[in-house]
Amino acid sequence: MAFFIVEIGGIFIFIAITYHKQLTRDDLQHYKHIEEAIDGLLFRTSMNKEETKDIIQSLLQLGFSKDKIIIHSDVTLLEDLHLKRIHFKENDTTAFTYKEA
Repeated sequence: MAFFIVEIGGIFIFIAITYHKQLTRDDLQHYKHIEEAIDGLLFRTSMNKEETKDIIQSLLQLGFSKDKIIIHSDVTLLEDLHLKRIHFKENDTTAFTYKEA
């Protein structure tokens, strides 16, 4: 698991890269603890869509701000959870299609 805090144009984004690990309640508590210090939390995991959806819903139930959650590439998940922020890898054609819609 890797965590990065990146500053882009004065916005601090916490990136949780968690390939080969299921996120736990402890991880969610950690995200909630650092919430005030970050502007966004980008989920980039190898968990399937339903697992990711469940973990994000659990984080929201802890009171984490919906406006700080950033979905990685999954437009359907973004819309299912009624979120506003998404990140696509560079030159992802889905990004261009989604932006036009």
